[in-house]
Amino acid sequence: MNRKTLSIITLTLAALAGGNAMAQNAGPVDAYAKAQQANSGSFAAKLNTQLSRDVVQAELRDAQRTGEIVANAEAGIPVNEVFPARYPAQVAEQSMSREEVRADLREAVRTGDIVANGETGMKLNQVFPGRYANKS
Repeated sequence: MNRKTLSIITLTLAALAGGNAMAQNAGPVDAYAKAQQANSGSFAAKLNTQLSRDVVQAELRDAQRTGEIVANAEAGIPVNEVFPARYPAQVAEQSMSREEVRADLREAVRTGDIVANGETGMKLNQVFPGRYANKS
């Protein structure tokens, strides 16, 4: 066997093995359920409760009306983000004033409760514990 044939066989086997590994991943429905469960503590509670058919249909109509249905299951992007002109604008609630946000930032910098770098995700008070007092 020459080198070219061996390379082709190796690449073919690698592609087949990679395809099988990808096929074992959870489907888009499972991924969506896991993402919703991570984002909302009430999602798990909804799974364990018995909802009537009318309630489920009403929730579906509401989600379709507001565009909260997932357009692309792989990316998890809702339809109202893909086509924002088709749906009413969502009103963002202001939970904190500008001064409160600045005060929170000053406190996080003082205690080292900010991310040191994007690679590890560790906070400054974890990387340099001697530089920061314990949070109290």
